[in-house]
Amino acid sequence: MTVHTGPRPTGTPTWVDLMVPDLGAATTFYGAVLGWEFPPAGARALPGGLTYLSATRDGHVVAGIGAVAAGIGADDTPQEGPAPAWATYLATDDVEATTAAAVAAGATVLVPPDSVGSTGSFAWLLDPTGAVFCLWQAGEHTGAGLTDEPGSMAWNELLTNDVEAAKGFYATVFGWTYDDISEPDFSYATFAVGGQLAGGLGALDSMRAAGDQPRWLVYFKVADADDAAASAAANGGTVVADPWDSEYGRLAVLGGPAGETFAIIADAALDDATLEDGVVGTT
Repeated sequence: MTVHTGPRPTGTPTWVDLMVPDLGAATTFYGAVLGWEFPPAGARALPGGLTYLSATRDGHVVAGIGAVAAGIGADDTPQEGPAPAWATYLATDDVEATTAAAVAAGATVLVPPDSVGSTGSFAWLLDPTGAVFCLWQAGEHTGAGLTDEPGSMAWNELLTNDVEAAKGFYATVFGWTYDDISEPDFSYATFAVGGQLAGGLGALDSMRAAGDQPRWLVYFKVADADDAAASAAANGGTVVADPWDSEYGRLAVLGGPAGETFAIIADAALDDATLEDGVVGTT
């Protein structure tokens, strides 16, 4: 078990959250599939009377899920917002400075730096390869309190159509260093922050059923990948890619009730020992 009690180093994945139109469907789904609980004390009001919930596992916060309202256009017709997707937040100790550095390196600001009271500050950006990533400057909330245990975040990876451009961008902004573990049929590297393994970066077409949109993908640890996939299908979600075996454990890609995708992994802790010679997201 890895319990986190303080801020992570700048550039390290620290939090994930999801905005959905039906909060009830999402909490039911993730409660069934990942064993999450949503204690009332972890609820926070959003503008417009909406709600943001902190999911917990074994008493530790592991992710956030919020409600998003449908937009209304100038002619009073409904407008669809961005498709629901899990967002990965990279830690920073200065969200304003990191946002400025990202823009200078080619990023586009989607949501400018803002604070959530004493909880912390955030920003949403689009990297030069077209993938959305977020920043989190910790206040009272320092990120996921539990990782590498069933029901918690186990791995984060960027999937992109331009691996080399992505490597250059994130190295410039966050100082990432890479261990390239590519093979003839895929391009992938793990990245480290301050010498500590922190995540992965690979070619979009190396991930099963990843689609064609550059994005960050979160992996959640589960006790049994087949059981989790069956639970997803039975609780309003989908199995995007059936469970398959890898040297790191048994993997699957699932879809939530709002169409968001995420990966699961069973029987492997994604740490330095298990990632010395390979990559998780590939076929």
